[in-house]
Amino acid sequence: MTQTLGVGSPLWMAPEVMDGRYGRARYNPAVDVYSFGIVMFEIASDELPFYDNDWSAFEVQTEVKAGVRPALPPSATPPDGFVALMEACWAGNPRERPDFGQILAALGEIDAPNAVAGAPASDAEVSGSAAGHSEPKAEGGGRRYSLWKRSRPGTCVD
Repeated sequence: MTQTLGVGSPLWMAPEVMDGRYGRARYNPAVDVYSFGIVMFEIASDELPFYDNDWSAFEVQTEVKAGVRPALPPSATPPDGFVALMEACWAGNPRERPDFGQILAALGEIDAPNAVAGAPASDAEVSGSAAGHSEPKAEGGGRRYSLWKRSRPGTCVD
């Protein structure tokens, strides 16, 4: 499938989409696998991709095409197997990425009870926070990453 180049956020965009020729890029499921790997980073880190850089959208694209990927902060403690799967998903060569069947199987092998700090304890907590667009608190009173987190002014997620 061919789509228009440059539509989407560079933080989650696969390098092959960024590198389309003549304004067009080839899309296949590997593009979504790459983006899923970046979402895995967000889950593990509680941060946006490249949170530790003040790059423009152009700089993000340049770095990602050169093979740079987000670095987990030292405080991140993902369960065994999570980081290897995340890194496989964002491999530079789309043919080296797992498919979603393989991802699902690998996720099923990861033993991660309560692995995400501050994860909602119940469906009610999730639906309650979504309805009010509130910032749920993690244990200990810290702020938990929210899908409604505002981007930082001057960054590529404006």
